[in-house]
Amino acid sequence: MAQFETEMSDSREGITVPAAPNQIGGELADTPPGPGTGGPHVPKIQPHAPVSSARTPQPHAPSVQPHTSGVHAHGSGARQHAPAQRFKNFPGGVFVGERFPELTVSTPRLHVRPHLAADADRVTEIFGDRLTQRWLPLSAEYGPIDGTAWCGDMAAERRGLGQGDHYAIVRREDDRVVGCLWTKRTDWPARSTEVAFAVAAEARGFGFAAEAVDGLAIELMMVHDFARIEMRIAPGNTASRRVAEKAGFHYEGLLRNAGFVHSGRVDLEVWSLVGADMR
Repeated sequence: MAQFETEMSDSREGITVPAAPNQIGGELADTPPGPGTGGPHVPKIQPHAPVSSARTPQPHAPSVQPHTSGVHAHGSGARQHAPAQRFKNFPGGVFVGERFPELTVSTPRLHVRPHLAADADRVTEIFGDRLTQRWLPLSAEYGPIDGTAWCGDMAAERRGLGQGDHYAIVRREDDRVVGCLWTKRTDWPARSTEVAFAVAAEARGFGFAAEAVDGLAIELMMVHDFARIEMRIAPGNTASRRVAEKAGFHYEGLLRNAGFVHSGRVDLEVWSLVGADMR
């Protein structure tokens, strides 16, 4: 049976807040009033004195640097998160979030690491498999996923905007890529993200997907302070449901008409792993 997960496109990956009208690049646009009058200071002009066209320099407001780091309580102490990123030209306002952490996870049989350029051909092969394509959240008219873009620009953009990252599932005994794992739809205020995967045809049935998902979820929750990891699975994808169960995820409910696969729109089962599940 295939072991792969579906994902639903979401135009709201990333968090946007409108830019304040009086704030540009961290500096206040307004000049503070002059002393004594409650308004701008105007120099007194003496009778019959020549009037200069140059304005008297006004005091300039000091530069205000936005606060970009958060503190997340963890046990008895506090942990500094990575600095938030703010992109002034992000559609809809200013993006506020964190760069998704670059990480490598080792399990008894696997390495989970960011994709390398050398993985491109193998990734194209994995996503081009007929059974994998059955559950991909794309219409058939989109064609196959390009491995070069998946390992390069797509991963860098998703990571840079704090939405997630793309990982290779590497079998340790022969250093062969046996699957792809990716995170997406990250909600930084809630400290949650979603994980999905696809496993190569010849590597199915050995439990690699559950081992990789479990290792990544533990790393994100125990080291990077994530509070919730999700999986969303189309009904009928029984192999992915078994992966969720083996990795310790719990079924929460059904999102009606919330996703799509090659055959059309589908409901999505929601599975989750939270801190309480790891005690």
